[in-house]
Amino acid sequence: MGGKAMSLEPTCKERNSAEDYLRAIRNIEGATGKAAGTNELAKTLQIAPATVTEMVQKLEKQGYVSYRKYYGVRLTTLGQKAALISQNKHRLLKSYLKKFLNFTEEMAEEEADILVHCVSLRLSERLCSMLDRPDWLSCKDLCSRVGPEAACDPKNLVKDY
Repeated sequence: MGGKAMSLEPTCKERNSAEDYLRAIRNIEGATGKAAGTNELAKTLQIAPATVTEMVQKLEKQGYVSYRKYYGVRLTTLGQKAALISQNKHRLLKSYLKKFLNFTEEMAEEEADILVHCVSLRLSERLCSMLDRPDWLSCKDLCSRVGPEAACDPKNLVKDY
C-alpha cells in the first residue's frame, strides 16, 4: 500500500486562525495599553509579518479590528467580545486538561491551542460546570461578561480563512 501516511493530528481548524489573532491582539493590548504592531503579532504567532497584515486586513473588513499601517491593530467592540469568548474557552480547556487529565502547564497550553477552535459554547459551559465554576468566569452564561447572548451566536463570531 503506497501513498501518503494519514495524519492522526486533529483537523478542527488550522493554527493561527482568526481567533488566535484576536486573542494575541487582546493580550498585547492588555499588557501594553497600546495597539498591537504587526511585527509583534508575527513574533507572538510565529508567522511572517506579511501573513499577519493579510489577516488583519480581513479582520478589519469583518469589523473585528481597526488597523492603521505603522500605528498597529486595535480590537473593536465586536473584536473584544469575540477575543474574550475565545480566551475563556481556551482557559476552560487548559484548566480541564490540567485538573482531569493531569497535563502539565505546557502540554495543556499546546492542546488548548488546538482544541479551542473545536469547542462550542455549550461544551464550554459543561466544562465550566465540571471545573466547579471558576471564579474568573461566569459559567451561567459564558458570554455574560461580554454582552447579550446574540454576541455568542456562531453567526456573529469570527470567520476563519
